[in-house]
This record gives sequence, C-alpha cells and structure tokens, in this order.
Amino acid sequence: MYLFFSDLDGTLLNDEKKVTDKTLDAIKAYLAAGNQFVIASGRASESILGVLRRAGLPTEDIVIVSYNGGHTWRTKDGATIAKHTIPLETARIIRDLCRESGIYLQTYHKHKVVASTEGEELDYYLTNSRMEAILTDDILEFGEEPYKMLAIALDGHEKLLELQERIRGDCGGITTLFSEPSFLEIMPSDSGKGNAILDVAKYFGVDIENTYAAGDADNDLSMLQAAGHAVVMCNGTDSAKALADIITTTDNNHDGLAEIIRALAAPAGFTS
Repeated sequence: MYLFFSDLDGTLLNDEKKVTDKTLDAIKAYLAAGNQFVIASGRASESILGVLRRAGLPTEDIVIVSYNGGHTWRTKDGATIAKHTIPLETARIIRDLCRESGIYLQTYHKHKVVASTEGEELDYYLTNSRMEAILTDDILEFGEEPYKMLAIALDGHEKLLELQERIRGDCGGITTLFSEPSFLEIMPSDSGKGNAILDVAKYFGVDIENTYAAGDADNDLSMLQAAGHAVVMCNGTDSAKALADIITTTDNNHDGLAEIIRALAAPAGFTS
C-alpha cells in the first residue's frame, strides 16, 4: 500500500478550484489498486469535504488532514487519528495581539468560521472556502482550544510579518507560516502536515518509504520533509522545490499530479 498526501490549493486543484478529469481518473485508479489517498490542507474539514464532493472525488474512505495538521481523521467512520490544539491562554494572547495591531483574525467552531468583524478579509475567505461564518465580539467565546487561527491582511504582507515576530516573542509552542502572502497560519508546534504523515503512516502500518507528499507552498514544507518521496509542483515556491525528489513537468492547471498518481496504481509503482 502507498499513502499519497496531497495539498489542495495550487497542487491538486487548478486555479478554478477544480480537479481535472485526467487527475480524477488517476486518483480513482490509484484507490482501486488498494492505496490510501490523504488530503492535507490548511482548510477546515467542512471546506475540504465540499471541495472533494464538488470535484467528484471519492470520499467514502479517505483520510483528511485539516487545519494544517490540527485534525487528522478518516471519513470511513469519522475516527480521529490525531489532533493538536492551541491552549486557550495562548490563543487569547494571539487574539489580543491582533486586536492591538488592527489585523483580522479568525478561528473555527462546528465547521464554521468564527470572526469578530465583517469586511473584505472575511468575504474573501468565505468566497474561497464556501463556509459560513459566526460573528461574535470574542472569537474565543465558545471556550474551545482552536486547531489553528488564521490572520488575514489583504492590504499588506508587512503587517503580517510584524505580527509573526510578535507571536514568536510572546507565545511559546506556536508555529506560524504563510500559506499565501496574505494568510498567516497560526498553529501549535506539534501540529503541521509533517507530523500528520507520521501519524497516518503509523495508523495504517505503512513504511515511510511508501509515502508520497505533494505540495507547492511553504506550509507544505514539513510534509515534504517527512514523506518518503517529496513531489513538488513546477508552480511551487523555491523553498518547496529545494526539498523535491520529483518536480512535476506541468503545473496544477495542466494535470501536474496525474502521471505520478497513475503510476502508483501500477504494480511497479512510480520510477523517476
């Protein structure tokens, strides 16, 4: 059995947020050969499932790594494989830093976005994720330790860089990274897509050598490092490409992953 971990945006999905027919056929052949397909994304679980259903991907028995590794679970029975959360005390510090800096911050509750303000950041996120939002004065009012928090600044990457430095100085046990220039992902240090690979491989009893991870961005780096084989999209960042064992010959708009996934459905597997 192979485990194939795939990022969504910029990797499995094209720029129209769809999976091409050629890639979809390759995934179906890969699953039919007895392998396991894992979606690893910074998105919330509900957003991931929505994308997969709209794309026509099989969801009966796959593994989903949501919130950049915050929650890893199996669709077959809903079983949690692993979860990692931000302690409430730390989450409150991050919330207050964003308030002081005037930066939009969101978290999640029961498959919905939790935000304290309406505006272009929330609209942008909801449009792309197709999720619903809960508006509240305090995004931590539900008393839950968040899987992750997301700071968004559509008007300036520099503001998020400054926030990142403040979080690093004031909050221990937290990892911050950019999934895109306007999205600062904030999560517990024991989370991350890389740890999810180890968790899922252990769960299925699969050797790391038989794991593949495909990504394009800096929030995929830990996953690319942890997998037995790192697949990076030709449209990926330089940081991601530096870790690649395989770089796709075409980008996410032109079936970049299809050849590799289909090859893993064959008895001989993929040979680069």
